[in-house]
Amino acid sequence: MRENALISVIVPIYKVERYLNKCLDSIVNQTYKELEIILVDDGSPDGCPKICDEWGLKDSRIKVIHKANAGLGLARNSGLEVATGKYVAFIDSDDFIDLNMMERLYEEMVKRNADTVYCGLCRYDEDGNVIKVPMLYSGESFSDDEIVEKILLRMIGNKPENNNAPTFFMSVWHGLYSMSIIKEHNIRFPSERIFMSEDLSFHIDYLQHSQLVYVLPDCLYFYRVTQGSLSLAYDNNRFDRIKSMHLQTVKKLNLFLEEKQYQQIEMGRFLNLVGGQIYSIVRRNEKNMLTNVRKIVSDKMVQDCLHIYDYNKNPCGKRIFNFLMEKEWTVLLIFVVRIKNILAKSARGEKC
Repeated sequence: MRENALISVIVPIYKVERYLNKCLDSIVNQTYKELEIILVDDGSPDGCPKICDEWGLKDSRIKVIHKANAGLGLARNSGLEVATGKYVAFIDSDDFIDLNMMERLYEEMVKRNADTVYCGLCRYDEDGNVIKVPMLYSGESFSDDEIVEKILLRMIGNKPENNNAPTFFMSVWHGLYSMSIIKEHNIRFPSERIFMSEDLSFHIDYLQHSQLVYVLPDCLYFYRVTQGSLSLAYDNNRFDRIKSMHLQTVKKLNLFLEEKQYQQIEMGRFLNLVGGQIYSIVRRNEKNMLTNVRKIVSDKMVQDCLHIYDYNKNPCGKRIFNFLMEKEWTVLLIFVVRIKNILAKSARGEKC
C-alpha cells in the first residue's frame, strides 16, 4: 500500500478575522489528512493572531508563525522556510477550499507524475453567490517546452491579434507544487509592494523547471470577492509597481527565452495594466487627473513600448486607446475613457 506524502499548506494571514475560521475549517477537514498546515500571522492587528493560536491548540498538524507585517509574498516565504512537505499549496486566508481539493490534486500529481496540478476555481461574493470561472486548458496536460508556451506565456498575456483572449489564471492558490523544485532552485516570492504580481514572479521561476503540468477541470478553490478586496482597491503607487514588474519580468524571461518569444506578449500585458491605471484615475475623477494621466502617457517606458508593440493588430478599442497614448493626446484619451465608462454603467443599469 502506497504511503501518502506530506503536503504543506501555507496560509498567510492579515486582517481577515471575519473569514479566517471558514478558511481554516475547510483546510483541517480535508479528506486528505497528511497535511502540515502553516499559519503565517503577518502582524495582523485584529483578532487573527488569537484565532491562529486557538487552531494550533486544537490540531497538532498546525504550525503558527507570528511575524512583523511585510506583505503577502514575504509571509509565504516565511512558510516555505519551515515547510517539510513533499508538495506545497498556498491558500489565501479570506478564501476557502472544497473538502476534496488536496486529495484530488495529490491523486493527479501521483497518477501523472506531474510537477504541478492546477484546479478550477469559483468566485464567491458577499451575497453567497458562486460563479465558476472558465478555466483555460481544463483536463489537459503539458510537458517540457509546452509548459512555457501554453501555461507560462498565457499567464503573462496574449499576442497582439488575440489581446482580448482568455489568459491562464496566474494565482498560486489553485495549484499544488513540488517542493523539490522550489528547494533546488531556491524559489521565493518577491514583495508585492515592489513587484506587483508576486504570483507571476513565482511562476516564471518555477515553471521553467517543470516537466509536466496538468489542469484539473474540477472547481475546488473558492475565491472570495469583497468590496475591500486588495485586488479591487485603488493603489496610488500602482504605476511605479507596474513599471517595476515589467522590468523584472523581462529580466527573468531573458534568462531562458529568446526576446522574440515573449516580447509582444509581455508588452501587451504591460500596456493593458497601464491602460487599467488610466481608467482608474478617470473613474475616480481625481483632482489632478489631467496631470496624472499625462505623466503616465509621456513616460519613457510607456512610449518605448508603444513604439515597438504591434498594437495595429489589437481589437479596435485597444488599437484606438494605444494610438491615443502613443500620440500623447491626453485630453482626447480622457474623453474616450469617460464615454466608455458611461456606456459600461448604462449597460449595467447604473446611473451615470
